[in-house]
Amino acid sequence: DPSPLQIENLSKVASVAIGDDFGCAKTLGNTVSCWGSNAQGQLGDGPTPSRTEAGPVGGSTSYLPNILGVAAGAFHMCAFNASGNVYCWGYNHDRELGNFNATSDVFNKPIIVVFHDFMTNPALSGVASISAGFYFSCAMQGSKAFCWGQNTDGQMGNGSAVTYIDSPAPVVKGSTAFGMIENSLSAGATHVCA
Repeated sequence: DPSPLQIENLSKVASVAIGDDFGCAKTLGNTVSCWGSNAQGQLGDGPTPSRTEAGPVGGSTSYLPNILGVAAGAFHMCAFNASGNVYCWGYNHDRELGNFNATSDVFNKPIIVVFHDFMTNPALSGVASISAGFYFSCAMQGSKAFCWGQNTDGQMGNGSAVTYIDSPAPVVKGSTAFGMIENSLSAGATHVCA
C-alpha cells in the first residue's frame, strides 16, 4: 500500500524493528508485539498463522515482560530485558538464536541466549543494546560486544573461519577483546560496525 496504515491491536509504541516480511514493536509498557509472516516462527507466539494485526510475543498468557530493546534480522527477532538477558525467536538455520541447545531450524517462541562453556552454560546478561543482521545477532555488554549466528562473511568479528557460531562469542581485535563505545554497535545484512 502506498500510504501509511495503522497496525491493528497496537498502541503506545516506543520502538519498532522490521524484518524481511514481519515487524515487531516494543511498547511503552515494555512488552513486544509482532505482525506479518510467521512462516519461520518470527511472530514468537507459537505455530499461529501469519496476520496483519499485532499480537503479544509468547502469546497472551506467557508474554515477554520488562523488554527494553528489540532487533530484527531477516527472519528472526531478538529482545533484551531489564536484567540484560537476551531472548530470540524465529529462523535458526545459522544458529542466530544463540542457544547452542536449540538445533531446530525454527523456534516459534522466545528462547534465552546462553554461553556454550561445556559446564554451566550461563545466560548472556548485562546487555544494554542489541542489533541483528540477516542471519546473525549481536549484543553489547558495556564496551564489549558478542555475536552469534552466520559467519560466512566474518560477521562474528573474531577471525574465525567457521560457517556459524551457535552461542555468543566476543568480538576481538587480534587476540584481545575489542573495546567499543557503549551501545554503538549496528549490524547490516552481513557486516557490523561500531
